[in-house]
Amino acid sequence: MKIKPTQATRHSGFVLGLNSPLLYESFMPSREELELRKLELEVADFSRPAWLRASYLAALLPTVIAVLGFLAALLSGFFSDERRQLRQQTTQLQAERDSLSKEKDRLGVERDKERQDKMEERRQWNAIANELLSRVRKQQDKPPTIPLTEGSPHKQ
Repeated sequence: MKIKPTQATRHSGFVLGLNSPLLYESFMPSREELELRKLELEVADFSRPAWLRASYLAALLPTVIAVLGFLAALLSGFFSDERRQLRQQTTQLQAERDSLSKEKDRLGVERDKERQDKMEERRQWNAIANELLSRVRKQQDKPPTIPLTEGSPHKQ
């Protein structure tokens, strides 16, 4: 007995509405019918060409999108712009490297000059210290002299 779900029917003395479980049970297919329907769908799927199957299209679609994106980037000049920017950056970095190398050399020369100046200054201070030390030693080698004054008892 096939009944359309939009119709209300009389069953055992009461009206079955659309939300009634009895109504839906009468329309539920059996397990065998479901398995048969599944097999029919699988046969229909296998009868289609392989490239039209959902599993094949699901794997192919991202690849096609990636290839189209790559072609769009090539045609828009994206990669040539990137290459040009990389060349400019390389040129700038080489110029900066050369400038830093010159600055390093200049600072090295200044450091060496400052070291030489400090060494020369140390030599001069050492010479002055040695001269003073030699004068002090000469003074220590001489006998002490007492100056004679007019009221001194040592006057002869």
